[in-house]
Amino acid sequence: MKPRFPLPEEVPRGHFKQVPQEQEPHAKSTQKALPWLKLLPAGNPLIEIFGQIHTAILYTKSKELRKAKWKCIEYILYWIDPIMHNLLSLETETDGKPSENLLFNMCRLGICIFLGPIRRNCGKLGVSTKIYVRKLKTLLSNPHNANVIKVPRAFMLWLLFFGMLESRGLQDEQWYLASLAKTASGFGLVWDDLVAIVSGFLWMDSVYQKELEDAKSRFTLKEVALWFPVGRQILI
Repeated sequence: MKPRFPLPEEVPRGHFKQVPQEQEPHAKSTQKALPWLKLLPAGNPLIEIFGQIHTAILYTKSKELRKAKWKCIEYILYWIDPIMHNLLSLETETDGKPSENLLFNMCRLGICIFLGPIRRNCGKLGVSTKIYVRKLKTLLSNPHNANVIKVPRAFMLWLLFFGMLESRGLQDEQWYLASLAKTASGFGLVWDDLVAIVSGFLWMDSVYQKELEDAKSRFTLKEVALWFPVGRQILI
């Protein structure tokens, strides 16, 4: 199938063999602790996508330890664009069970939303996740899907959290705020608990840390949950 997000023609392909030399921290990580390994069935191509993002994040940490610059367009071209290329080249529907297809699409949309701020921080200022935010809301708010799949708490909070971040100023913002508030309060979580769970799934501190204060000012568990109730909990 022809990729819907082809790699930029101006990128010298030979450079991709040089950059990954700084991926060593990935080999030292505890593979069993990676949450997507428990979320996805063995052999699912999204496991490799999550792993590529994890490696790309570890690369930035190794740069920061050496006080070296990494927030530049080259990081997007050599690391993030290839991941987006691989992700968007995957079929959205498989021959698997409906629950597997739904989980696949939830992951796919969540990753696209997660990578949006990273791409903008590194120079791709025109990147928009608006369409992914809307599609993810459609999946999560469909009551039929609650009967198809139940997902781990950390994954659902991660999806809602980044949907909330990227829906600022959009029509879907209130839904994400309320859904995240209701889900978090249902588990008895306060803000710091929520951030700890979300950052434990997949996170890039150097990009998202500065957005936390703004997000917190938009999000107060009790006030939002009462102000905009969203009905029964779904998918968890």
